Amino acid sequence: MKQTLNRLRLQIGVFWLIPLLLAALYGGDYLETGRWADDEGARYVAGTWVVMLTIFCVPAALKGFSLYVKRYAQGRPAALSLYERAFAARLLALSLCIWPGVYVYFQTFDNLGGLCALIGLTASLFCIPREARIRQELHLDEE
Repeated sequence: MKQTLNRLRLQIGVFWLIPLLLAALYGGDYLETGRWADDEGARYVAGTWVVMLTIFCVPAALKGFSLYVKRYAQGRPAALSLYERAFAARLLALSLCIWPGVYVYFQTFDNLGGLCALIGLTASLFCIPREARIRQELHLDEE
C-alpha cells in the first residue's frame, strides 16, 4: 500500500510540475507566445475548444474515476493496480484541459485559457491520494 501511495503522489507531483514548467517557459520567452493575439477568429475557436474540453474532462475525471473504481476495482485481488491505472487515466483527463488551457492563454493573451487551466488544477486538488481514502474507496481492511 505504501508503494502504491508513493507512486500516486509522484504522479500528482509530476502532474502539477508540467503546467508550472510550461508557464515558466512561456513566461520566460523560451517558447513562442502571442501567435493568435491579433486573429479574433482563432481566439474565438481556441477559447471555445478549451472551454468545451474543460466542461467535458473535469466531470469525466472526477465522476468517471469513482464509477470505474466502484464497478471494476472493488473487491478484486488486483484492486491496487487497477486503482493506479484509473488514477493515471484521471490525471490524463485533467491534463487534456490544463495543457491546452496554458497553451491558449499564452497564444491568445486571453484569460479564458488560463481560467480553464486553473479549473483543471483546482479539480486535481480533489484527487490528492491519501491512504484512508484509498482504503475506503476499495473497501480494503487494515493490513
